Amino acid sequence: MRSSSWQATPASDNQNASQFLEADAKGRVFLLHGDTLEVDQILPSGRIVAGRTPHGKEASDAAVMDAALSPDGSSWLVSTGPDELMLLSGEDRRQLPTPHWWVSALAYTTDGPVVAVLPAWVGGADTTGQAEWGQASVSPPVR
Repeated sequence: MRSSSWQATPASDNQNASQFLEADAKGRVFLLHGDTLEVDQILPSGRIVAGRTPHGKEASDAAVMDAALSPDGSSWLVSTGPDELMLLSGEDRRQLPTPHWWVSALAYTTDGPVVAVLPAWVGGADTTGQAEWGQASVSPPVR
């Protein structure tokens, strides 16, 4: 199931927080709150079982842009910026190495997380890690 990002009235003060709704391989439905990283389970009866908020000193405070749930429902792969990735597992969260390419999509298979990237510049460097092109390669404006 592909994640559904939707805006709702979050419990916190952040009224623009994204939420991600996904189901695991067993059909259990989970809701990730983009502002708190709290994960709730939605039971077949419609009842919401409040989850716990993960903690971790390496976690980013950036807003969640995309998220993918593992097939067993135990972990989330989260994108918090154009090249920032985090892994949420239970109460733990861990910042993943920066891919230095623009993250365009996330998936989580039985073999592990999958990240689709675009070879675009992130943070002023191209995909090889080199600084921006020199001014000599830019033609002067035509008048």
